[in-house]
Amino acid sequence: MTDVASRYVVHPRLREDIKRYLAAVFTLGAKALDAYAKRKRELGVIDFVDQEHLFLGLLEKPTVVAALSEELDLLLVDEFQDTSPIQLELFVRLSRIARETVWVGDVKQAIYGFRGSDAELMKAILGKLPSLGGYKEVLGQSRRSRPSLVRLVNGAFGDVFTPGLSRAEVELAAVR
Repeated sequence: MTDVASRYVVHPRLREDIKRYLAAVFTLGAKALDAYAKRKRELGVIDFVDQEHLFLGLLEKPTVVAALSEELDLLLVDEFQDTSPIQLELFVRLSRIARETVWVGDVKQAIYGFRGSDAELMKAILGKLPSLGGYKEVLGQSRRSRPSLVRLVNGAFGDVFTPGLSRAEVELAAVR
């Protein structure tokens, strides 16, 4: 069976079929996005992605930055682990304007990769915190869950995240 499967991988017609299929999928996707953009223009509406891009454009305007700097005392970014690249750029620019900035997130809870978020962005920012004048604070306590559940979760997931995180960043102490 392995011999038969290995022959299909090098079969020239299969490779050409796959190339044509992928080209057709990307062409169809581009046409769908164009039709979607056209329809939004016809209706005079924008979606959430448009809002992000438009706001990023506004942050290029000195008058907007000046107005925000007068009003923006605190920038609080919650669920930072689910930040997309454009949202990260927005948050970075806003943090330069705000008097105080607090970013809260837990890389272990990242769930929005399907919509463009990337937990690696959070890890990259954590690495740059000292040069940005910030610091990382690990909240190592769970005040919500029963001790037996916290022990179960620590035991089940302690090793899953330790390649990229220390035990202190993964395991919680039950305080309830």
